[in-house]
Amino acid sequence: MAVREEPDLVRRVHLDYFRSGASAAITASYQATPQGFAQRGISADTALELIALSVRLADEARREYLSESPVPRPLLVAGSVGPYGAYLADGSEYRGDYSLSGEEFLEFHRPRIAALVDAGADVLACETLPSLPEAAALLTLIKEYDVEAWLSFTLRDGGHISDGTPLAQVAALVAEQPLAAAIGVNCVPLELVSPALRALGKVTGMPLIAYPNAGERYDPVSKTWGPAAGSGRPRQQTTRWTCGGNINLA
Repeated sequence: MAVREEPDLVRRVHLDYFRSGASAAITASYQATPQGFAQRGISADTALELIALSVRLADEARREYLSESPVPRPLLVAGSVGPYGAYLADGSEYRGDYSLSGEEFLEFHRPRIAALVDAGADVLACETLPSLPEAAALLTLIKEYDVEAWLSFTLRDGGHISDGTPLAQVAALVAEQPLAAAIGVNCVPLELVSPALRALGKVTGMPLIAYPNAGERYDPVSKTWGPAAGSGRPRQQTTRWTCGGNINLA
């Protein structure tokens, strides 16, 4: 994990993003869990310390940037919370084909969220979520830890998240939690972003977030990305994403 092996590189990457105009640094904790570290012989206490370190590195970058260029806008540290599928490392965050009980999801996510919040993350980035039950568990935890969060999902198509749940149903669930600050999509092909944002915009007034990939297909066996299947580039798409008013690009 980069936070353990090259922490200064992680800090410098965050700093580069702030220097490029970013308003939020997403911590290097997306795939960091005590369960995953245990498979590499790392204790739970050390794992939680590394997760906390991911917040401190982002905060150090923020402080360094502000010392160089004070800015009027707030700069946030967002604690990244990847799905259970990211821990499995088999591409299932793009399929949503795993099944855990609500309590199992809570037990899996709670230690990392506690570590991120205790370390000072301003907000949580619950991202690349493929399933409604997992999102429900995360909404329970953001209430438990009294922390704002955005939730972003992977997609089966322009109207459904990866487990097949309609985006309208997902939006209704997220809107029930006042600490949910925004909803959107991430790590999805470019061509799915516009229809997904339109589907969400029809049913919620929450801020919308989009940070897609370039359309490549992930091979969980070789751990590599294949050629892009979609068309266009992010820069060519952003005008249509933002012209609706309340769409944010993270």
